Amino acid sequence: LRESALARSEAFRSFTANVPLRKVFVGNDSDCVWKYYDHGPRDVEPLICLVGASGQGDIFFKQVLGLAPKGFRVIAVHYGAYFSHEKWVRGFEEFLSILDVEGKVHVFGTSLGGFLIQIFLHYHPERIGSVILCNSFCDTKPFMKSAPWSPLFRAMPEFMLKRYLLSAYVEESHDQSIVDAVDFVVESVEEMTQSDLASRLTLHCSKTQAIDPPFDHSRITIIDTLDKSARPAAIREALHARYEGASLAPIKGGGDFPFLSRAEEINMYITVHLRRHGVLDAHVRRTAAAAGAQVRGRAGSAAGDDEAPSPFARLSSS
Repeated sequence: LRESALARSEAFRSFTANVPLRKVFVGNDSDCVWKYYDHGPRDVEPLICLVGASGQGDIFFKQVLGLAPKGFRVIAVHYGAYFSHEKWVRGFEEFLSILDVEGKVHVFGTSLGGFLIQIFLHYHPERIGSVILCNSFCDTKPFMKSAPWSPLFRAMPEFMLKRYLLSAYVEESHDQSIVDAVDFVVESVEEMTQSDLASRLTLHCSKTQAIDPPFDHSRITIIDTLDKSARPAAIREALHARYEGASLAPIKGGGDFPFLSRAEEINMYITVHLRRHGVLDAHVRRTAAAAGAQVRGRAGSAAGDDEAPSPFARLSSS
């Protein structure tokens, strides 16, 4: 039973009561289960939220509750256990096929989830509409150096894997929202299985570099928290250098899990990003439809064919 402040909040109780956890088997291995929460209208391109090494799909409950009522479809994913990046790519491709999503998907990937979608982009850029990388990285080498025993993760007992994974988040913070976010994620990690933990850590620490994908960098937004986190500044700078045409969305504080500790700010960035890349929330769609009807009524159907300029400013870019 979870006892953290966020787990006891009315928002999380509402999430668990109204958004069901779904499960699908991916591939020929009946043990490879993908779990996900799917909420929002089905007639829009979805936002898929990919977890990092820590936690399950419910750590994105604030994105589900904050964005779905606006008219966005949000799919928060706890992916299956894979021990190579190539197998994860095949698994994600099959997962998308099972979802039977028409058109492209947009992806919010935090930490390892952001790295994995970069690998996927190299093989299947046609499936992705846009990407948001939150506190992510483009090279696992720094993590591999700090964990030379990574080939043994698969054989380690569950308690050792949890101890290693959670050791990165022992730093205390005077910001209660960051403390609450860490406590919530720790509880989520405590519920993870040995295979999930070993898989995440193996993917996180196996030597691989995300090759610059054949993907327009302007369709990428990079969100970084600038306070102390488990990710060194050099890793953040390397990601910026890799995607020079990406939009940058810095957050002064928020720790490792800003989607929990700074949810309103993160959701605002997500909303602007999705609108810019053609995913309009319900309010904008209704407003555009009403405006189009008025224009057609005044000037005839031809007047409604003009493309309106975007009312949304571009995020700061480097």
